[in-house]
Amino acid sequence: MCQHGRVAACRLGVAAAARFVPGATCLTQALSGQYLLARKGNASNIRIGIERGTGEQLKAHAWLVSDNQIVLGGSIDGFAHLVDHGSR
Repeated sequence: MCQHGRVAACRLGVAAAARFVPGATCLTQALSGQYLLARKGNASNIRIGIERGTGEQLKAHAWLVSDNQIVLGGSIDGFAHLVDHGSR
C-alpha cells in the first residue's frame, strides 16, 4: 500500500474510533494516529500550537503531520506553532 493510502486509512480509522471514545481530544487522536502510522513504517510528528487572539484564555490544539501534510487535526490557520514531537 502506498503511503497516501496508509495516511487515508489512519485518518478514517482514528476518526471512526474517536466517536466511541468519551473525551477523545485532538491530542489523543494525534497520538493514536502516530502509533498506527509508525506500525506501518511511516514517520510522523505531533504538532502543538495555540490559537492566536484568544486574550487571556489559552486554547491549544494538536495535529498529526506526516510528510509535511496534516493527517489529523484540521487546518492550522489561526494558530501559533509551539513544538513538534515525534519521529521525523
